[in-house]
Amino acid sequence: MILLSQLLRQAGRPPAPLLPPVGGRFLQAQAYRAITGRVPPEYLLELVTGGQVADTTSLLHEFGWRPPRSSREVAAAFFELPAELARAG
Repeated sequence: MILLSQLLRQAGRPPAPLLPPVGGRFLQAQAYRAITGRVPPEYLLELVTGGQVADTTSLLHEFGWRPPRSSREVAAAFFELPAELARAG
């Protein structure tokens, strides 16, 4: 699991307040675009504003499957960071 504050620190980005749901999807998307320079996919806005967490422990114990990447590795890929930063705690 990686907290939003850790994600921002890992990405070397300054924290910015998230718009509450009152702001609507359009304003949230515009804020994201202003900060990152990218147009966010809908699922990403849902994920960031909803604070989703997935515990994959039971997948390993019941099915013997582990996700191919950790949360930090996925974040590093998203922000195109070197792999060394993804492994740093």
